[in-house]
Amino acid sequence: MPNPGSLNRPLPSQAWRGNLIATACIAVAWLWVCAFPFVAAFPAGATQSTWILLFGSIGIATITTLLGVRYLILSRRHEIRTLAIAELRFLRRQYEIAEGVVKLGSWIMNLQTQEIWWTRGTYDLYGYEPAAPIPSFKDFLLQVHPDDRALVRDARMGAVHEGKNFNVVYRFQRHDGQMIWVRSHGHCEKDQAGKTRRIQAVVRDITDSQHAFATIQDSEAKFKALADMGSDWYWETDQEHRFTWISSGARKTLGLMAETGIGKRRWDLPIFGVDETDWQRHRDILEARLAFEGFSFSIVNETGRVSHATVSGRPFFNHSGEFLGYRGVARDITEERSQEILLQIENGLAHSMHQELSPAQAVTNFIRVVCEQMGWAGGSRWYRQHGGGTVARAESFGNARYMQYLAYPDEVIAVESDTLQAEVWRTGKAHWVKNLSEHPGFTRADAARRLGFHSAFYIPIVDRQTVISVMVFLSTQNHEADQFIYQVAEVTSRSVAQYLQRRRAEERLLFASTHDALTNLPNRAMLIDLIEKRLAQIPAPSQTSEETNSFSVFFIDLDRYKNINDTLGHEAGDDALRQIARRLTQLLRTEDVVARVGGDEFVVVVPSVINDRAAEAVARRILREIELPLAWHDRTHSLSASIGVAIAPRDGRTAFSLIKNADTAMYRVKSTGRNGIQVFNAAIQAEREDFLRLETELDKAIEQDQLQLYYQPVIDIASGKIIAMEGLARWPHAEWGFVAPTRFIPVAEESNLIARLGDWSIRRACLDHLELRALGLGDIAVSVNLSAKQLNDPALSEHISRILRELQMPPEMLRLELTESAWMRDPERAILLMRRIQDLGVRLVIDDFGTGYSSLAYVKNLPVTTLKIDRAFITGLPQDSGNAAIVQSVITLCERLNLQVIAEGVETSEQLEALRGYQCHAAQGFFIGKPMPLESIQHLIRATLI
Repeated sequence: MPNPGSLNRPLPSQAWRGNLIATACIAVAWLWVCAFPFVAAFPAGATQSTWILLFGSIGIATITTLLGVRYLILSRRHEIRTLAIAELRFLRRQYEIAEGVVKLGSWIMNLQTQEIWWTRGTYDLYGYEPAAPIPSFKDFLLQVHPDDRALVRDARMGAVHEGKNFNVVYRFQRHDGQMIWVRSHGHCEKDQAGKTRRIQAVVRDITDSQHAFATIQDSEAKFKALADMGSDWYWETDQEHRFTWISSGARKTLGLMAETGIGKRRWDLPIFGVDETDWQRHRDILEARLAFEGFSFSIVNETGRVSHATVSGRPFFNHSGEFLGYRGVARDITEERSQEILLQIENGLAHSMHQELSPAQAVTNFIRVVCEQMGWAGGSRWYRQHGGGTVARAESFGNARYMQYLAYPDEVIAVESDTLQAEVWRTGKAHWVKNLSEHPGFTRADAARRLGFHSAFYIPIVDRQTVISVMVFLSTQNHEADQFIYQVAEVTSRSVAQYLQRRRAEERLLFASTHDALTNLPNRAMLIDLIEKRLAQIPAPSQTSEETNSFSVFFIDLDRYKNINDTLGHEAGDDALRQIARRLTQLLRTEDVVARVGGDEFVVVVPSVINDRAAEAVARRILREIELPLAWHDRTHSLSASIGVAIAPRDGRTAFSLIKNADTAMYRVKSTGRNGIQVFNAAIQAEREDFLRLETELDKAIEQDQLQLYYQPVIDIASGKIIAMEGLARWPHAEWGFVAPTRFIPVAEESNLIARLGDWSIRRACLDHLELRALGLGDIAVSVNLSAKQLNDPALSEHISRILRELQMPPEMLRLELTESAWMRDPERAILLMRRIQDLGVRLVIDDFGTGYSSLAYVKNLPVTTLKIDRAFITGLPQDSGNAAIVQSVITLCERLNLQVIAEGVETSEQLEALRGYQCHAAQGFFIGKPMPLESIQHLIRATLI
């Protein structure tokens, strides 16, 4: 087959004859022309025939030439036609090949002649042999799928009768039985009258593409079904970031906005929980056509449900790189966010509970934590006023709008009124108000509306089934309450209630530790603290204005008080002490201090009393008040008192020295007949010389190892076994006999001997422990007391470490006891030293707990393992309900802090049984064993091992 693009092909065999004839004619003509010169040379007399011959030859040549040209033209035309037909056949063959490759065909129908012509591709597409006759439309229609026949028929009728072009897709069953999908696209040619003259159509087998499309549709259906079943949903936006598609899985979170959100941008939806900075950052990312992840927000749907979601997206582009929009996934994180918020609220509340804050600061922190996590404007705590009939607002926290709301005058809210808060006080149930404007029970609704508040939440704080406070929060959100809201209420109520319970328990413990349980007057520890504070206000001795802040200390000891106890009983004695305490309190001014420091001993501190005469005048007034008759049922009795006075700073610059000197003066009164007054003076100072003599002898006794350690056993209450023993210093003097610890310990404390005495006690205790161990008496821990001065010695831990190394003493078997007052003087420094001691492996014990200022809030920060309850709280057990409550509270709180508890001063079996019932760990006291020498404690330990 010749190349259809070339016209220089060899002549076809049918054209050679015409070309030959034309060439011959032209050749003959040119021969005649060439012969003409010879003819022209004829002589002039040539005959006429000669000229006729000449001109005839010319004519013949001309005619012959014309004939040759004609034959040449005809031959060329034949060649061109032959080439054109060959070209058409070639193109047709190429078209048929192309139709076969792309499964394409075409047909033409002449409506004037009703003739129809199919290409080879059409025959192949419909499954007919090329030689087969073209089927009629009726027969053709029978092979069309029944569901598609109407579509094909309507397309043909529209083309034939109305000249409508058509583009239809239908199913056709080929002769071989195969069902194929066909797309038929037809065009109508019309005559000048507008009547359809001819129809030309292209048909194509689109079975593969239909199957691919069906597969895609099936995949999309599966994808959407899975998307609808999961917590994730999918979305798409256009170039303007407007939603064009949101999968139905979003209905759970967005509600109807899953449909109504189409055409809107993300920031057009009622989203909250995203500040303007985050919105701007998000919009900047979108404008930069960047991917984003984890954009979180909250939303309220049409039902009022609050949901939380997180969104991630990627930009998509067409093949030319043009930005088309974003596609992405979103996930409902309501449950996770709710649990996260609850956890953050719990952690925030717990953190506030364990901070050293005042109650007002802590509660304000509680409100702040809840508001910040929930996105609420603010909140307040309300409490019952005195009498309990009305409530008042206490702590508050909130944004500027909420503070503006608080500026409106409060309404008086009665607990028995019909307000919302009153209802919560009565029922003890949390209450959410979705729309404040629709609830008549909300006070100051107009103010709230003007400031844009829509919702309120009332949370009762319940302690032992009693509402003790109500917290009220306001919000600009408008949504229904759900389970999460009430979980927040539960967590908040529980945490605040626990905090308030703990604070009340600590306040009770603090009051008990700083006040006398019988009279509610300040005790010795509080008295010392108050005196030290007043001493700190007195200028240095070099200055001349000492008198400005001077004060006097009156030490009062009741005379014959023991007679009342012995004759009328302890109840009468206790009542007498309470009456004396009330009289002294009423007698003195508010700036004066009255404290009970012992059984029948009181101390009064009176400012501005700066000389002996003024001090004696005050003392006489006190005496007269005490001497007034005391009533007891139908009887009366009277008391007198011995009063010693010390004036600060003349008679001392420490609380200890002032109290001691006043006490010394009081004993001077006692020794001279009682019921009198004595101001500390030079004569009494002489007695100080005896003190110095005692100090010298004590120094020698320590140096020469003349002291002894007596041991008081500590038992495990559950088993009765001795688990520890407390070492107590005893001084057998060669001349004076046994010197009482109450005499030489204060001397050691006031002098610099206490550190040496402490080192000696630790070394002696370790040696005695090792001796017990060598005798096979088990690992009995041994404890000694540390003084406040020892805690001020930065080298104390080094001294202890050296003793442990030298003696090879197991550090865990050594316990060091320190009183609350010892470490409270300089807590930070003391705690640092205590931690160093703890690092050695030595156990630390708080001694006489309850007599000082410490609360468990402070103790929990100390590196201690054991707490000893002071004997003052053990006295009267189990009959004394107040002491019983305090002891049980201490034991319970110590269990939570993982502290061991030892009860001191157990003197009766009833007390021991009560402690066993309270599940106290250990006990010591005279009932268990008095302090005894090492030999005696050895026998006692052996007896318990049998």
